[in-house]
Amino acid sequence: CIRDRPAAAPQLAASLELAAGEVLLEGDGAPRRLLSGTPLPEGAKLRTTEGARALIRLGDGARAYLDESTTVELREGLVLVEGRAWLDAPGLERGQTPASHRVGDADVALSDGGASLEFRDGEVRVYVADGLAIVSNDSGRTEAGAGERVTLSTNAAPTVEAVAFWDDWTGGMGDRSG
Repeated sequence: CIRDRPAAAPQLAASLELAAGEVLLEGDGAPRRLLSGTPLPEGAKLRTTEGARALIRLGDGARAYLDESTTVELREGLVLVEGRAWLDAPGLERGQTPASHRVGDADVALSDGGASLEFRDGEVRVYVADGLAIVSNDSGRTEAGAGERVTLSTNAAPTVEAVAFWDDWTGGMGDRSG
C-alpha cells in the first residue's frame, strides 16, 4: 500500500498562551476559534472580537497581549493590522538586534522593555513604558524612551512627546517597576 507523503507543516512562529473570549484564526475558510495553548504557524492572522483578549508568545521570546477588536499577523515579527497590542520584549545578548514589528506603515524595534502599540484610522501610536523603542517609516526615524509616545500618520515623519499620565489599558502589564 503506497501512502501519500504528508505535506510539509508550516514553521511555527508563536503560541497562543491565553485566549479569553473569541480569538479567531482567519484564513481561506471560515474563521476558526482558538483555545489557549495553540501553536501558531508563520503567517497566521489572528483577530480578537469585542471583549476578547489574547496573550501570544512570539518566537523570539517576546510576549504580545492583544486588546479587543484587534487583528495581527505573525511574520518575522508581529504585524499589527488594526487595534492595540502590548509588546513585552526580552533583553538581547551582545551583538543581537531586536526583532522588528510592523504597526501600520511603521517599523518598531524594542529591546528589554514594554510598549503599547496602536493602529487606528491610519494613525500609529507607540507608548514606551520601559526600555528604548526605535520607530521608523519612509518619512523618518526616531527613538523613544520610557514615558514617551511616538505618533505617526501616513507619509508623516514620527513625532515624540513626553507623556505625564498613560492610561494603562493592559490591566497592569505597563507597570514594569516590579
